[in-house]
Amino acid sequence: MRNPFRSGDLVEVAGHAGIVQNLNTRTTILLTLNGSHVQIPNAIVYKNTIENFSSNPTRRATFTIGIGYESSAAQAQKLVSQVLHEHPAVLDAPEPLVLVEELGAATVNIRITYWFDSATHAPEKITSALLRQTKNILNEGGIVLPDPAREVVFPRSVPVTFPKSSIEGGVRSHSDSIMHGEALRGDDARNATEGEGDLSSETKDIREQSEKIARETNVNLLKN
Repeated sequence: MRNPFRSGDLVEVAGHAGIVQNLNTRTTILLTLNGSHVQIPNAIVYKNTIENFSSNPTRRATFTIGIGYESSAAQAQKLVSQVLHEHPAVLDAPEPLVLVEELGAATVNIRITYWFDSATHAPEKITSALLRQTKNILNEGGIVLPDPAREVVFPRSVPVTFPKSSIEGGVRSHSDSIMHGEALRGDDARNATEGEGDLSSETKDIREQSEKIARETNVNLLKN
């Protein structure tokens, strides 16, 4: 009666996420993204919170990176913003954000938030591509990405000896010489690698599969 979803919608209810295949008088049948059928009693469905991903295909995704305290947070924000604005899967509105979230024990944690069209692109694939490009541009830009688990503190300091060539030639700052788009090169700079495919969503393929499978003989109460 509430009509919170239709056949073919991607929903999450009672801890199960999948494409709605059938609704009969007793159960709602979902085809999960793993290809399994889940039958949920309607009494449970309508007593739980229902999240419908198909009602608004525009979704937000977030990931976090940690940079070293010796690196410039502003420069890291600038470089990551460049990745977000140049990637075709990231929407311009709402605008992507690169925010300093926390001063951690060993890293300055930066939270990246962006929006994408889930009807067209798969969230896991986009995140993979953006993480890869982010790592690439930060490394090229001289931003340190430390491993907190391996941090070693020497309270009495440690003597450091520089090679003669480094002293004579000086230490070049990568962050000062990065031009727009210069760091994004090679396979790590691609918008999608072979492993990530074309970043397209698998929902369409799974929805087509669900239409070919007739697991329930009762009348479908949902409208297409």
